[in-house]
Formats: sequence, structure tokens, C-alpha cells
Amino acid sequence: MLYSEILHHLNNQKYERAAELLVAEAACAGTQLDPVALCQLLAEFPRELFDANPDLLRLQARCLLRDERLDEAVTVLQRANLLFMAQQNYNFAAECTSELVRIYHRREDFRTALLYLQEAEALLPQITDEALRPHLHLRLATLYPDVGRLREAIEQARRAYDLFKFVGDQAQQFRTISLLSILHRQAGQYDQASAYLILARSLNTHVDLSAEAQAMLLNGEAHVAWYRGDLNTALAKAVELRQYTRTQPTGKFQLYGTLVLANIQRNLGQYAEATQTYGVARRLVASLNLPLFAPWIDAQTGWLHVLRGEYSVARQHIYKALETHDRGQMMSFNVNLAALNALTGSLHRAETLLRSSLDFYLRSGDELAIHEIYMQLAYVAYQLGKMESARAHTFTLLDWLHQHHIFYLPLWWHPQIAGQVCAFAIAEEIHPLLADRVIMRHVQAAALPFLRLLLEHSAEAVREQARHLLEMLDDDAVIRLDGVKDPRIRQVLESLLAQGILRRSGFARLQEKLTTAQNRRTRNPVLVAVFGLYVQEISREEIADQIGR
Repeated sequence: MLYSEILHHLNNQKYERAAELLVAEAACAGTQLDPVALCQLLAEFPRELFDANPDLLRLQARCLLRDERLDEAVTVLQRANLLFMAQQNYNFAAECTSELVRIYHRREDFRTALLYLQEAEALLPQITDEALRPHLHLRLATLYPDVGRLREAIEQARRAYDLFKFVGDQAQQFRTISLLSILHRQAGQYDQASAYLILARSLNTHVDLSAEAQAMLLNGEAHVAWYRGDLNTALAKAVELRQYTRTQPTGKFQLYGTLVLANIQRNLGQYAEATQTYGVARRLVASLNLPLFAPWIDAQTGWLHVLRGEYSVARQHIYKALETHDRGQMMSFNVNLAALNALTGSLHRAETLLRSSLDFYLRSGDELAIHEIYMQLAYVAYQLGKMESARAHTFTLLDWLHQHHIFYLPLWWHPQIAGQVCAFAIAEEIHPLLADRVIMRHVQAAALPFLRLLLEHSAEAVREQARHLLEMLDDDAVIRLDGVKDPRIRQVLESLLAQGILRRSGFARLQEKLTTAQNRRTRNPVLVAVFGLYVQEISREEIADQIGR
């Protein structure tokens, strides 16, 4: 009936009256107009009427967005926004601005999105429509992390959640909770991230979630397990996610699921599988028309080659990733390049890149990225012999890990770098028990060469912890010294083995040869220690001093 009435006014060229009825009906919660009918009616209005009527422009934008005609929608929304601002209708102006933020964010054009986001922030205090306010808070929270404002994103998301909860909008509560899980994960707050995922799962029993929402949950669960270092659980979740996205309409999550699977495979050392999965991700970038994800794949593939020690190939991929025009991506990829430079001896270049990225992440509040960079800085400072800086960076890193009960760093994890920093932490007695757990859980054999050097440390507590770790890691250098009771002799032998003066592979045979004269079956560690020192042409006086005789 209403459709016919509006059409009647249009046929009689009573456009103003038709526009009034259409705008009023579209604003009603129980409108009888479906989207198709709305768009059909709008097509009957003369074009010149839209130029001065922001309400019609707003409805026209809705139709254009429905048809995915985004470029036209942007033009219409910009015009409507200007007219609403001139009328001081800040509610609808904010709605138009929020929609522009969403469009540019969806396109990964974060610079333009940020401009409209700043407009939206300025409008917040002037909004009188309380139903609009939580949606705008959520829009801001969604964009903030991509422009380096993580702390503010969490604040905006919490405001949105409280408002959606107050009005009982469970679908929007789910969206906001899922975002809060992501934000807390980036802040290294994994317990809170997991708690929000559990809450989202509970909402799932009350809300008929879309396939994309289900994929969002699986993606979150895979990421939290990966970030915690529970890589087998993460792998299972990532495989489940990828299988789900292959059969359901999940949009970008088909790519997200493939990327997280590749990253987990890589960090598990499944390099062939990860290489194949990154290839699938590249094809999805093309088929889904998401070119701004290509640099991420280049960077992650480059890191795979860093882990394999294929530094030339790694550098090619990382340089390609750094062709990006996005500053946030550049700051992330600079850490990849810095670590590569550090591992290949370009330490000063590595330090410069790391400090630049650290400044960026300190401003954003991305705690996880900040402290991963401190791991890299500690390694570089140690290699440069800047021991005071190395101690400061190591303390900052391990103190944060201790406070957050974290034993793994997922983004730029490299066993050699982690092993060196953890061994240095033990030597300097900086959260040594935490360093111990990181080594045992995740670094393992990569820490052996650094731990062997600690057998020469002047502090007995450090030597004892190194011996314990080496025993747990089945390192022969320590197991064969269990029976040496004299601490000075044991220290000399540990030093000789660590330096390679005495070979571990032949140590048992040497002990059998150099035995007590009166009883050929009794091993004589003092004699073995003297032998190891003597072959270095050390004087008798110095030998006597070292073995305490």
C-alpha cells in the first residue's frame, strides 16, 4: 500500500512529498519496504533532487553498498555528510562518516580511513542518537589497531560492548567480544583473549551466527594457541579452520585460515608443508582480489627462509615485502630485515631498524610486538658487546614475560636468538627460572652451544643451572662429569669440553686411558684436567693454580 502511495506521488511529480514518505518509512523499525523495493523507488526520483537532499543520498548509499558499488557509494556518502553537517544533523553525519571508515578499512586503505576516523572522533561528543553511539565506538575500535592505536582500540571496544549489552544486541556483542579477544591477544593478555573467546562461544548458543562468525571463532582459537606456544593444538585448530572455510561462505577468512596454518607449520619446522600453504595463500590473494595481503605473505615466507638459514632467498622476499606503502606493514617487516641483518653480521644496521620499529610500536601500545623487539635488541646488543644495553633489554623482556606468564614469542621467533638471550639471562641471573622454562619448552637443542659456554662461568649457581639444562637436553658434556666431586676440577673439565680442547665424542675413551696408576680401572679426573691444560702449553704453576693443587 505504501509502495503504491509513494509511486503515485512520483508519477504526479510530487517529488518532495514522495521523498518525505520514503525517508520516514525507511527510518521505521517495522518498515514494509524491502531493500529491492527501496532501490526501485529511489530510481524514480530525478537526479537533481538528490543534490540538495541528504536523506535521499543516505538511502541511495544504502542501495549502492548493497550492490557492492563502493566507488559510487563513497561519492554519495561524502556529499550526504557535507549536507548533514551543514544542517547540524550530527547523528546522520557521523553515520555517513562511519560508513566511509568501514569502506576504506575494508579496502585496507588505512590512511584514508584514518582521515574519516578523525572526523568520526570529533563528532562523538555531539551525537544524540544513543543507538548509533555503540556502532561508532565499534567502528573506531576495528580501525585503531591498523593505524597503531591498540590501547585506544581496547577502550573503544569495551565502550561498544557495554552499550550493546545494555540494549541486548547479542549479534553486535559477539562481534565486539571477538574483536576484544584479538586486541588482548596483541597485548600479550592471553588469558583475557581466551576468556572473550569462551564468552563468544556461549553467545553462539543464543545467536544464529553466520559462517564468517564461526570462522572468526576458529581463527581466534588457533591464534591464541599459537601465541601461547601450544603449536600442536594451534595446528589442529588451523586445519579445522581451513577445512571449514573451503566449504562455507567465509570471505576473507579463507585467506586468514590459510595464512595462520602456514605460519604454524613454519614455526613447527614443517617447512615443506608451510611453503606449499603459503603458495595457496598467494593464489587466494589473487582470486579474492586482496592485493594488500601479498606483502604479508612475502614477509612470512622470508621468515621461513631465515629459519632455514637460507639468507639470500630470505632477503629477496623481505625486500619485496618492504615495497609496501603501508607504514604499519613497513614497521613490522623492518623487524624481519633487522633479525636477518643480525644473523648475518650487519649488527649496526639491525639495531637502527629495530629502534625505528620499537618507537612505532611503543606509540601504538602493541605490547607483544614491543617485547619481541626487545628480544631482538638484546641479541644485537650482546653481539655488539654492549653488555649494559643487553642486560637492560633482557630484563625488560623477561620481566614482561614473567608478569604475563608467557614462555614463547610467536611473531619473530628464532631459536638461535632466543637461545642466546636466555643463556645470557641465566648468566646475568635475570629471571633465570623463566629463561630455563623458555629453553626447555621451546628453544631446546638450539640453546646447547650457549649453555656449554656457561660451564666456564665464575658463579657456581650459573654453572649448576647450565649443567642441569644440559643434562635435561641429553648433552654428553655434562652427563659424563656426574662423578667428579671436586668443583674446581669439574669446572676445568667443563671449560675444556666447551672450548673443544677435549672432544666430547672421545672423552670416555680418554678417561679410560688416563687412570690412577695403582688401579687401572679407576678414572682420574685430575689427570684428565691436567692433560687438557698441558696440551695447551700452560705452565705447571698455572696448571696447579687452576686445579687447586
